[in-house]
Amino acid sequence: VNGKTVKYTYFADGTKFKAVDAAGSGFVYTGSLRWRVQNGTLTPESVAITGGRAVYSNNSWATNYYITDHLGSVRAVTDAEGDVLDTFDYMPYGSEISSTSSTTTDYRFTGKERQSIVNNSIYDSFARFQNTYGRFMSIDPKAESFYHISPYTYCAGDPVNLVDPNGEIPILPILWAAYEVGSAIYDVYTTYSTLVDENATTKDKIITAGGLAASAILPGGGYSAVSKIDDVFRIGKTADKITDGAKAYRSFTSSNFRENLARRTGKNPAGYEAHHMLPQKFSEQFSKAGIDIHDPQYGIWLEKTKHSKGSYRYNVEWDEFFQHNSNPTKKEVKDKMKQIMNEVYEIKIE
Repeated sequence: VNGKTVKYTYFADGTKFKAVDAAGSGFVYTGSLRWRVQNGTLTPESVAITGGRAVYSNNSWATNYYITDHLGSVRAVTDAEGDVLDTFDYMPYGSEISSTSSTTTDYRFTGKERQSIVNNSIYDSFARFQNTYGRFMSIDPKAESFYHISPYTYCAGDPVNLVDPNGEIPILPILWAAYEVGSAIYDVYTTYSTLVDENATTKDKIITAGGLAASAILPGGGYSAVSKIDDVFRIGKTADKITDGAKAYRSFTSSNFRENLARRTGKNPAGYEAHHMLPQKFSEQFSKAGIDIHDPQYGIWLEKTKHSKGSYRYNVEWDEFFQHNSNPTKKEVKDKMKQIMNEVYEIKIE
């Protein structure tokens, strides 16, 4: 952008890991903790806390609280004593009318991270980047579900009343707030699940526990009730009993399928499709067998190219199945699902 090149690096699940310029300076991300990279040196920069971020400077942490509007946009930043450090005013799509910035927070419009390393008018919207002119910089990954709207339009042209938290679908801010409450509960549950998972790698366990621990020990941490990592196991064991509630699924519909699968798996990878293992084309037949195809337990992440290459054969296999079995049982459907996933996509479903 404007002659400047920045390299972004992501984990396999789509989580951003690093953003650096040609000189190797920029940021590294581990959970909600952002590190600064400069001249080959890695130092903490800031970490998310309840109501703002803790900022690292001069070998100590300072608490910055964010005063936000109905969209989640940061309108003012205060210190721990309540003294105002910054104020921000925005145009509808996020360009700043005015600011009095004594800090350098990049978390501003709708609470998203401004990509100051590239250009102050670009924000990271997770699934894709957006600019402050009402447009995303890449096509909507769900364009086929909103064919009547430009695949580049931000919030369907209504940025005053809607937010797009992940670059995939505009929603009312109050609904996103409710979703984030569920996320806080789920963070504890997933940390516990990872720590006790025999198949989880050491790296997974360190990153997961570290992210939760950071929120627990830093000033104003979002998990103030979790004073030590041991409590994760206590809370996690309780969460085991209320897994479905903790995941806070939205209603089982086609438009909510990706978000619900993200809640179930704990990830929302860019460049992957939320694949219905039970095709929507045959929803009526599956319903007769007592199966809701939009239940995320019948979903899986598939790389886009792989998904498109196998989709035709996948539907043909199901078509042949129903031609020979017009009234299958739930078990027969599940067994066939596992067989077809293995044959078409070479994925073994347990």
